[in-house]
Amino acid sequence: MVSSIPPPHSSWLDRLPGLAMLAFLPTGMAAVLWGAPDWAWPQDVGIVDGAWASALEREVDEANGYRQLGVVFFGWLEYFVFGEGRPGVLVGEDGWLFTTEEFELCADEDAELSAWLDRVEQVRTRLDAQDSALVVALLPAKARLYPEQLGRYRWPEASGQRYERFRDGLLARGVQAPDLAGPMQAQAADGEPLFLRTDTHWTPQGAALVARLLADATRPDGLAITRYATQAAAQPLAHEGDLLSYLPLGPLQALGPAPDLVRTVQTQPAESDAGLGLFDEVSIPITLVGTSYSAAESWNFSGALRQAYQADVLDAAQEGRGPLQPMLEYLEDESFVQSPPALVVWEIPERYLCSSVFGASVSEAPVEVE
Repeated sequence: MVSSIPPPHSSWLDRLPGLAMLAFLPTGMAAVLWGAPDWAWPQDVGIVDGAWASALEREVDEANGYRQLGVVFFGWLEYFVFGEGRPGVLVGEDGWLFTTEEFELCADEDAELSAWLDRVEQVRTRLDAQDSALVVALLPAKARLYPEQLGRYRWPEASGQRYERFRDGLLARGVQAPDLAGPMQAQAADGEPLFLRTDTHWTPQGAALVARLLADATRPDGLAITRYATQAAAQPLAHEGDLLSYLPLGPLQALGPAPDLVRTVQTQPAESDAGLGLFDEVSIPITLVGTSYSAAESWNFSGALRQAYQADVLDAAQEGRGPLQPMLEYLEDESFVQSPPALVVWEIPERYLCSSVFGASVSEAPVEVE
């Protein structure tokens, strides 16, 4: 016996989902455009290849006040409820913030460190050909110096020996690389902060300590002496660190980590060289190459080197380029080719050793202490 299936019954209820969708789409579009009164139709971009749609999305996204409200809302939720920030930051104890870059693991650490060592050796060989000495200022990670401020997170075990492994490799290849981690760890435990709480960078005190350690370990023969003196500002200034941008708290920003107080310092010649003639050649005996740790005037690293070595320093560091690219560009620069310095200080932060400069890196999910 075959039973027939009756045809589906049609009513207005069956059409309700479609009608709701037809009403929702234009209403939602109108709300988005109304909430972004400053947006403008994109001009001079292609329509067929999708560039126009992407440009319109950016225009509306940037102008939409509701989007910013959502960012702030989720910023509150992440920070006040879960004690977290946006991807890229770890919220530690007592207002300390850490970049997740320091928790990156090399996909193949042996290969990555070996590639770095090869490149440093190539740079040293190039400098040797110009009678310029090289010293690597290997800066330990902030999390290495202040593990007690990590709160519920802990330093990855795989990263524990990376600093010494790389430094030992440099020494084995004849590259000068004074130990900075040991003295900085000792100073971090008892003295002024060497890193800023809310920033990825160091303090002027941290820069000054490293400059003294480098000068004590490496001083080229016959270095021309120029007297320098460093003076600190009378009052510290509030500094909102770059990691605070990962805590978008809007009007409640004051309830988050407080900005750092930084006493800026400035290094100036203590005496003028009255014997320098109008057409005399100016030769700067030391060159500093590195990252924003060296390039930013706020930390006064080049000034600290002038003070420590009592010699002039050319600052060839660049912000936002990592440690390698500024060095490659400096070696091709006319200033190096025509007037090579006696000493090149190459500042390399530990956190860049697994930053995909040569190969792949993987990010480990920060481990929380139970």
